[in-house]
Amino acid sequence: MDTMSLIVGLLSGIILGGAVVFFLITYFRSKKRNQIIKDAEAKADAIMKDKMVKAKEKFLQLKEEHEKMINERNRRIQSAEDRVKHKEGVLSKQIESNKRKDRELDAIRKN
Repeated sequence: MDTMSLIVGLLSGIILGGAVVFFLITYFRSKKRNQIIKDAEAKADAIMKDKMVKAKEKFLQLKEEHEKMINERNRRIQSAEDRVKHKEGVLSKQIESNKRKDRELDAIRKN
């Protein structure tokens, strides 16, 4: 029975040691897995923030280009309106001059 006790004790020790090793390996794998997930989430957050910053920069760039186009178009429209007003002023002066000349001619014809 002494040998039998030794074998049973040895087997019990091996089984108990195996169980302890199994649980330790499982614990450390779980801890490592959780750390990998945490690192991946942190990296994903950093990438997402970077992409958001780039998207905002692109939006602001496109907005600025659009505003420049609008301002240029408004400048051209204003310039065209100014030319039209100038031409209207010149034509009004010519019409007024012609009316004055017509009155002068009418006055000369009556005399």
